[in-house]
Amino acid sequence: MKSILSRGAFLAVAILCLVLTADSFPATGAAGRVEEASGSVWVERGGGRRAIGRSAAIHYGDTLITGKDGRIRFTLTDAGSFTLESDTSVSIDELFEEAEDEPMVLRMAAGYLWARVSRLSSSPRRLEIHTPTVIAGVRGTEFELAAAADGSAAMAVDEGSVEMAVDGETLLVDKGSMAEVDADTGKGSLAPAPERRRRDWMAWRAERAVRLPDRLPMVIERAAAKVSRMERELSVLGGSVFGKADDLAGALEDTRAALGKKGSKAALRQARLAAGKAGLALRREVRAYRRALNRLRVDVNFARTLEHSLETAGDRVPPETAALLRGRLAETLQTGDRLILEARQLRERVIGLFRSLYRTTGGQATDKRPAGKKAGAAPR
Repeated sequence: MKSILSRGAFLAVAILCLVLTADSFPATGAAGRVEEASGSVWVERGGGRRAIGRSAAIHYGDTLITGKDGRIRFTLTDAGSFTLESDTSVSIDELFEEAEDEPMVLRMAAGYLWARVSRLSSSPRRLEIHTPTVIAGVRGTEFELAAAADGSAAMAVDEGSVEMAVDGETLLVDKGSMAEVDADTGKGSLAPAPERRRRDWMAWRAERAVRLPDRLPMVIERAAAKVSRMERELSVLGGSVFGKADDLAGALEDTRAALGKKGSKAALRQARLAAGKAGLALRREVRAYRRALNRLRVDVNFARTLEHSLETAGDRVPPETAALLRGRLAETLQTGDRLILEARQLRERVIGLFRSLYRTTGGQATDKRPAGKKAGAAPR
């Protein structure tokens, strides 16, 4: 039987590697594959973009992008089947292999997604989809989700139910219902869903895109304010991760000291128990950090779509106003990029700490993974 030290230390390090890993720690296995692709479809991976087609592997950290004529259908092993229509960008966050109760996360700043998520007894993992205004938590359901250029979102559920977290509240969207979230108010409303053949998501998105140029100052300011809030939240959560990492470092140091004292089995048992508890505490902090980091990333991606909207608005935005908005977006994106860099620096510091602690255990936890478990690259 593995010791508490081995299990606790491995769990903590695996969680940190999976949450905070960037491009220097690429995925070792596929998250799914492309079933069909037509028109302009790309994948962003490792800082580059290339076309992607049928049967191609999809990895944790990939961003799938469709152009104006693009469409892609793909499967994710632990989630289900998905379809993206034109002008959509979806990022696949890293997966917590060692924690089945940790959700798989997709991020969609704008676009359309259809999903059929199966609930299998052997795979209880939940799926979360983050848009600029909602977090949809799903398991065992079929639904359509659209995110407009102004940040508004709408969902229609055809099987099962979906929990939508909206501005601190939760909407339960059951089969046959539709929820719409207004970007201006941040509030959601429920109504009976139209028959699927009568839903026109392209028209719904186009209507909001047409109105966006006149509303860009308000929408851009709102996006900037969200990134500022996430900056404060991530500062607090990052400090908590460091604090719990230090706690685990101390607990493992105590365990190493106990290992050097022959015959002190009670002290060793207590030290291992403390290390296991410290690992679980760190895992909880990393979970909170991961969720906040996903929210930041979708907000940053949304700000980039607003950059494009501003550049294509033409004379509907006065030149002086456009210049001010460009500056505001540049400042916002600079903040977002800095926070993402800080997350990578946090990863490097913590992983370095745990690698050092691995060496103190004589390699018991080093380079060991459960069969079939794979680390994931961080999303872009």
